[in-house]
Amino acid sequence: MTSPIKTASLILSSVLSSACGWSLIPDEPPSDATSNADASEDGNAQPTTGGDINDILVHFTCYNDGNYQAYPAGPYYFPLMHTCASITEGEPWDSEANMAKILDACSATCAKAWGTPKNHCENDGWTSAEPTYGEPLSANCNPDEYGPEYGGEVLWLDGVHSPERQVTCDLNSDCGLMFSAEVAEKLQSKGPTSVAEDDSAAEHASGLQLDATTGADRPLSLGGAFEYSTIACGEVACPFYLGRLDLEQTDSAWRLSVDLGVLGRLDKSVSGLRVQLGKPTLGIALADGQVAFPAGSLLLRIDAQLQGTSDAVLENGSETFWLRNPTAVVGRLVDGSLDLRMEVPTMFGSVKVETTRAH
Repeated sequence: MTSPIKTASLILSSVLSSACGWSLIPDEPPSDATSNADASEDGNAQPTTGGDINDILVHFTCYNDGNYQAYPAGPYYFPLMHTCASITEGEPWDSEANMAKILDACSATCAKAWGTPKNHCENDGWTSAEPTYGEPLSANCNPDEYGPEYGGEVLWLDGVHSPERQVTCDLNSDCGLMFSAEVAEKLQSKGPTSVAEDDSAAEHASGLQLDATTGADRPLSLGGAFEYSTIACGEVACPFYLGRLDLEQTDSAWRLSVDLGVLGRLDKSVSGLRVQLGKPTLGIALADGQVAFPAGSLLLRIDAQLQGTSDAVLENGSETFWLRNPTAVVGRLVDGSLDLRMEVPTMFGSVKVETTRAH
């Protein structure tokens, strides 16, 4: 049975997150919530070993020849695919038996990639494979937690959906190696999920303002900054590093008014609302400034203070919860600042979200 505290979090977060169409994580996520760290349901780290006691789980990159993803415009013969493969420790990773396991894993990952179930993924379609992080090998992934991300599902701001705008590295593994050693370390960190107060290692910082408007109500205004780095990778699409996002409510109070049907009407005043990035993450950037964050890549911590008429459903006081984006988030970098305009249909009506450059 859902506790009153969780019920309060669910209602508040449903209202506030509706502006961006975000999904709720009611409790603080485990330490690997935005990484591929291995964790059990209680958040404790688990050893990255395969089904056999002599097996270890390792990131591999398979190079493609004849396999493809099934896009509406036709087959896309991608250059490579990343996977997490179980290999037998104590024998060469490229032995016949281990190579069969590696290619099986790459074919299985390919089959689940964008375009499923029509993707063509066969072991004889791979030309070669190698450890993503080189040698010596170490156990560094979990197939139950890991899935490669290239951005294939992104519908960009200009209305284009194209495999040519995928990154060729994996946003969940080796893309981070294109940046500085400090950035790569932060992306690979498997420490507890929290809002980092130390240096994000990002190269740029810029102001950000956001207004969320619901009907005739006064907008919920947030202002703050984000820290990021870009990289010239020589491809159409390159990784984009978001090291920090910190936004605070700019108005003293914002009215939260929701019709709960048989439960009555909820009227509260929201103040002290703060939105922070839970962990550094990677998105995708195009040469024209468009930026995208694939589904699940952004984890935000939300803190707020509630005041108003006493209500058994949602009490007054402090609330903290976490949100993750269920679909891709797109925008555009203009002179170093992020522009975002979107209109989202929600259970509470249409919500218009605009971000403008901070002054």
